[in-house]
Amino acid sequence: MPAKQRKSDKRRPSQSEENELGMSEGGKPGRDAMVEVDGGEGTEAPNEVGAQSSQPSALPKSEGDEDTGDGAEASEANAKLQELKAKAASGKKLSNKERRLLQKYQEMADLQKETAQAEAALEENPYGEFLKNFSVILRGQNANAESGAHAQCLKADRFSISGKTKPLFTDASFSLSAGRRYGLVGPNGEGKSVLMKHIAAGVFPLPPGWDVLYVGQEVPASSETVADAVLSADRRRALILREEARLMEEMEGEGSAQWSDAMWEEKVKRLQELGDEAEALDAHGAEARVRIVLSGLGFKPEEADLPVSRFSGGWRMRVAIAQALLVSPRLLLLDEPTNHLDVRASLWLSDRLAKYDERSCLLVASHDADLLDEAATDCLHLESRGLRHYRGGFSDLLAAREQLVAQKTKQVQKEAKEKEKEKGGKGKNQG
Repeated sequence: MPAKQRKSDKRRPSQSEENELGMSEGGKPGRDAMVEVDGGEGTEAPNEVGAQSSQPSALPKSEGDEDTGDGAEASEANAKLQELKAKAASGKKLSNKERRLLQKYQEMADLQKETAQAEAALEENPYGEFLKNFSVILRGQNANAESGAHAQCLKADRFSISGKTKPLFTDASFSLSAGRRYGLVGPNGEGKSVLMKHIAAGVFPLPPGWDVLYVGQEVPASSETVADAVLSADRRRALILREEARLMEEMEGEGSAQWSDAMWEEKVKRLQELGDEAEALDAHGAEARVRIVLSGLGFKPEEADLPVSRFSGGWRMRVAIAQALLVSPRLLLLDEPTNHLDVRASLWLSDRLAKYDERSCLLVASHDADLLDEAATDCLHLESRGLRHYRGGFSDLLAAREQLVAQKTKQVQKEAKEKEKEKGGKGKNQG
């Protein structure tokens, strides 16, 4: 696609407007720029959202036990716990020392079980650890539940979110509709990333049939190639192709000679179903699509076959964006996607986002006014711990705010004139 020029007919914000709207923090770092995670909104966010988890504590060592490592230590302590339980269950009397050890081992075993359960919950919801830093109040009713299976928007009414050091949202509301693309605008540290992570974590229940993906940081360094890392994000495609390959291997294997006609019919039917699903997803054409996306984001053809670990954090952020564009969820949340893109890649991404699936919804937190003008159909601006909705891109937001300021100024001037008239009238009467 030939390079386009940024729109020049749109009014750009003044310095004071940039400061007020939080648009002055943007920038275009170079090729080796590292990713900066926006985690300073009301609390200290973890380095890797959802990646921090506490390890289970080992049960205590008995006197004379050797330090053989947490795993062996815990296993031995659990064995002693079971031994003491068995002894007590058999009716034998436990010594005072044995009773203390039984109580101690039992408490540690309970703690170990609770930790394992917490880790399982964290794995199910990777934002669990992050959410512990915030308190949330949902005062409004769940409009999404009331809308039923045909709901086409995510609504949150009168919610409040507070960090450990300050409130971020107070009685705020928003609505995200399918087919719309929203820009999220506001100064750093006021809650943009926090709001998006709460949406991704399911704090605000999604409409039936909606899935959500939040992209706010780079993919981890790994030996996987860039192209494979992007392809692996489409889990449904991966599962279909894996089952299809396994089924083909079974049918071509020696064991298939012993199958009954009914078994062959069942296997062939399943293989056809998988083929239909793969065709609907264009699963076999995904790699070509991935390479087009990577090219648009600035990767050279040969770089798509290099290990992810060869790239800096800023370039691994581009891999994360490519994953999101491949998966194309019903609700895509992008957090400062152009921070680490050059002008060419920013133009390509703006154009791509402007054509995002009409059945889906997009929410982009950005300081890039050009991106918002190109891709956004609506803007949400953080104002006084709330969210004000504006139709159109960033330039339309500026125009709407100008009109509001003009109306308020006119109203203030009118009230001032009325007060002057009242004072003048009182003076005449007194005279």
